[in-house]
Amino acid sequence: MHAFAINVRKISTSLHHAESEPIPDALRMLGVQVDLLDAQALAFRDLSKFDAIVVGVRAYELRSDLPGQPAFA
Repeated sequence: MHAFAINVRKISTSLHHAESEPIPDALRMLGVQVDLLDAQALAFRDLSKFDAIVVGVRAYELRSDLPGQPAFA
């Protein structure tokens, strides 16, 4: 195993994931600010403030609020 430095510029990320996915912790370890959004926030929050919107690989399968959202349509 080799360790190496990773430099990530400061970004703000909206994340949509399944509960079992380790994505939030992995991104935080890289220094990324992660905001987890529930169905209410996803429907009504201004997503333009985020530098990136991350959707986990199983999120569409397990979160019924994601399909049809304007940000993801």
